[in-house]
Amino acid sequence: MPAQLTAQGIEPHPGPPSGSQTRRTVQSTTFEFINVTSLETNLDHVVARAAHAHFIGINEHTIPPNKQSGIKAKFRDSKIASELSPLDPEHSRASAGVGLLAKQPRRTVRVNPNTPAFQQALTGGRLAMDGVDIGGGCVCIVYTVYGWTGGHVCKKQARRTDDLLGVVICEQNTHPGTLLLIQGDINADTGDLSNVSKLLGTKQIVDIGACASQWGGIDSEYTCITSNSSAPTRRDYMFTCQRLHSLIQSFSILHDLPFPTHALLRMTIKAPH
Repeated sequence: MPAQLTAQGIEPHPGPPSGSQTRRTVQSTTFEFINVTSLETNLDHVVARAAHAHFIGINEHTIPPNKQSGIKAKFRDSKIASELSPLDPEHSRASAGVGLLAKQPRRTVRVNPNTPAFQQALTGGRLAMDGVDIGGGCVCIVYTVYGWTGGHVCKKQARRTDDLLGVVICEQNTHPGTLLLIQGDINADTGDLSNVSKLLGTKQIVDIGACASQWGGIDSEYTCITSNSSAPTRRDYMFTCQRLHSLIQSFSILHDLPFPTHALLRMTIKAPH
């Protein structure tokens, strides 16, 4: 049975009333994900994307705590609600940071973490968890993750990212009935991450970009070209549970946008019935 918004631990985020129950009106939901490199630099481009999506996941916002209120105010001026994580405390410079944006009247719902490991991971600037009402009273939990740089060539970095995704799955297992979306720049191939490989192999999750031809795209299309390499790589992903996969109406990777380095991932789902 789909989880209702009144399920234990899941509550609406405070925000302006939408005029009617969102779950009665939602017909489809569009998710986008982009590594923005610097949210402050690319703020106008991100705001412009809100005309095309209900929810936008971001990596590398790099906004320090003393500037986050100002950035959130600019989003509010454009009728966008924003959730921004802290930065990575391991770095002296502003580094990492993830978040989820919601274009009003859509909004996220607060999901209370159940596992201590997940609660601890939220402080690292590389993980966020938000619930999204996708219609029919059904909640999708969206995990926005940012992997450690160099995971494809460094086993230590890959292991840290893999452990983080393992923490996500353990947390998700404590929210039965909710749907699952994991989005992020994992800085590795899926084959570099044992937890992810096992989950894909047992079909517990689906790598949406790997099967993009189902919606007219290119399977495993590249998403990233760095300034010091001309060889494109695939570093940005959307993973879903099987049920969310069955609701997908379209998926695409957009390259011709004014963001440096990374392409934008875009997915639209229909409301469950």
